[in-house]
Amino acid sequence: MESKPNNYTFGSVLSAIVTGPIIAGALLDMYAKRGSICESKRVFSETPHKSQFAWIAIISAYAGHGDYDSVIELFKEMEREGVRPDSVTFLSILAAGCRNGMVEMGRHLFHSMVKDYHIEPSPQHYSSMADMLGRAGKLEEAEELMSQIPGQPGFSLLHSLLGACRIHGNVEMAERVANTLMRLEPMESGSFVLMSNLYAEKGDWEMVANVGKWKRDEGVRKEL
Repeated sequence: MESKPNNYTFGSVLSAIVTGPIIAGALLDMYAKRGSICESKRVFSETPHKSQFAWIAIISAYAGHGDYDSVIELFKEMEREGVRPDSVTFLSILAAGCRNGMVEMGRHLFHSMVKDYHIEPSPQHYSSMADMLGRAGKLEEAEELMSQIPGQPGFSLLHSLLGACRIHGNVEMAERVANTLMRLEPMESGSFVLMSNLYAEKGDWEMVANVGKWKRDEGVRKEL
């Protein structure tokens, strides 16, 4: 009677082949996408020759699990090992910093990416950094960085910055951002909702009424 392979069998097979950097990187990527952080960690620790892809995969795995302290530590270790990070690595690190409010670290990484590694920031890099700054209340800096994004900032970033303006009470900037959002997505009610709430929090009921009128004039169906 033939026995079926179990977890121990698969584990033994994986341990036998994990020495190859390509196989190790592929396994890491697979486990990371499955959300198996323990398996990702095991494969990474058992890989004797860690490729750039392996480092990117393990950093992305921890970022996906919200373990941002480990993300930063792994990045530092990666640099110490002399492995060159790519644009994907920096994007994962910036996203981690955004969630953790690590503005100084984010600034350092963003400038290092350009100056030390000669990587041209993509719109996603700019967006992550601007989002981080907005969450931290660095609204003017976020708006300035947003203006440098090739093309134009995306809807999600503008909406995030508008939310940050509401949290930090910057009505003037909120109006600029909201106008841009309304031009991009005139039928989307979220911008009207945020502006109405912002004016309400400031006690400006005349502007609350005006926002409601603009919304009706634009034909937006969702109610505030």
